[in-house]
Amino acid sequence: MTNDMVYGSWLHLDVYLWKLRNICKNFANFALLGILLREIIQYVTKKTGSIQSIVTKSVIAGILIQASWFIMAALLDISTIATAAIGSFPSHFIDSNAFSK
Repeated sequence: MTNDMVYGSWLHLDVYLWKLRNICKNFANFALLGILLREIIQYVTKKTGSIQSIVTKSVIAGILIQASWFIMAALLDISTIATAAIGSFPSHFIDSNAFSK
């Protein structure tokens, strides 16, 4: 039970998916940096929010951006296992003679 069909490794699409993920991750990192700079400038000029809130939110966002590949892989693995488990229910009931007297 693998995710070869999902990742497209048999068509060599996994390389392109990895490159696309890296491009999106880099854009997200630059966007996070821009948002962080905007928040810092707003804090310095208008004293809105708190430094602790700004740092906490940016650290959480940075961790989620970096962990995005692992999170998606874990979700795909869980869905593959769930699909296989649900798909085996009918054959399990038929093989166990659950309906015979």
